[in-house]
Amino acid sequence: MEKSFISLYSTNVSDNIWNSPKNTDINENFKYYKENNGNISEENLKIISSIASNLEEIINDNYINYNNLISKKDNFCSIYLPCISIENYLKRIFYYCKINISTLILAIVYIDYFCEINGYILTLNNIYRIIMVSIVLSIKFNEDIFYGISFYAKVGSFNPELLNSLEFEFYIKINFKLLVNESYYEKYFNYFSRNY
Repeated sequence: MEKSFISLYSTNVSDNIWNSPKNTDINENFKYYKENNGNISEENLKIISSIASNLEEIINDNYINYNNLISKKDNFCSIYLPCISIENYLKRIFYYCKINISTLILAIVYIDYFCEINGYILTLNNIYRIIMVSIVLSIKFNEDIFYGISFYAKVGSFNPELLNSLEFEFYIKINFKLLVNESYYEKYFNYFSRNY
């Protein structure tokens, strides 16, 4: 995929990657995950923190700039906000699903596709569902071994039927595009690697 942006909305990750590089400090709360799972390196945890920070910044900007457009409800919107930060949610998924960092980066690219193609605005009410659905698709595309939908639903605190339905809807809304150009993927990886 070529460099692309939402022309009307600065709602996607690529807008931040291409236009506003920044440094973020990592949270101290990753120590539990590091101590209890040797598969999560400090570098990966820093990348996760960078991704979470980027998503939070996008959501905050969207509330400021597009508040009048955010009232639209759809299947990805949840009435209730979870009692977990985006960063800890990403770490939870990474920890329990034992995924590669490339799978997480791919999921972020899919979120970008989703926002770009559909003019979608990320909010706190939809980001958790969108994260989980994009990661499930990314796992199925990128990992050699994956679990059933019930396992991912439990990790993401979803009803399995809802997750299955959202996965199918998301897949349609990204035009069934799971293959990502290597150079495009590398831009995302390099951005999140250098901005933690």
